[in-house]
Amino acid sequence: MPDQNARPMNDTDKTRALRLVLAAVRKDLHAAQVVFGELDTGDDALNLTMAVADIASVALKKGIGTENAETALLSDLHTLLS
Repeated sequence: MPDQNARPMNDTDKTRALRLVLAAVRKDLHAAQVVFGELDTGDDALNLTMAVADIASVALKKGIGTENAETALLSDLHTLLS
């Protein structure tokens, strides 16, 4: 159930998420630190996390298909936790 007090995600959150993903692709820690430095509240951090997760979900589904995405993620989690 969503938190009724949470701030709705906005374009700033989505832009930060895209910038963070780009920083990860480029392996640019400074750029990632800049994005994290812009966060003022817990809602900012939560919305950034959810926006990045959304980007990853879309990319994963495009890359391997919707049906295989969950299986691939569960397999990766199992491998990491073993």
